[in-house]
Amino acid sequence: MVGCGGGGDKDEGGSSEAAQAACTGSELTEAPELPTGWPDMAEVTFTQQSKQGPTNVVEGYFDGDIKAAHDDFKREMQAAGFTILFDEL
Repeated sequence: MVGCGGGGDKDEGGSSEAAQAACTGSELTEAPELPTGWPDMAEVTFTQQSKQGPTNVVEGYFDGDIKAAHDDFKREMQAAGFTILFDEL
């Protein structure tokens, strides 16, 4: 996972071109392949999707700060019926 923005000089989770593309890429033109029941969140923009073995990897960014992302994802995932085994801010 990559941190986008911040404006500081420190590395915020990844500096490779591939990692930063999730933050600067264009929105996907097709809906990403997400698990059934995955919540649709207006603050999330999906920018890349790839296949790694049997796994669909979807990348993008959340339009807001880390606390808002944590709280919104936790609330929406629980409301959609997903079980959260562990969470941390």
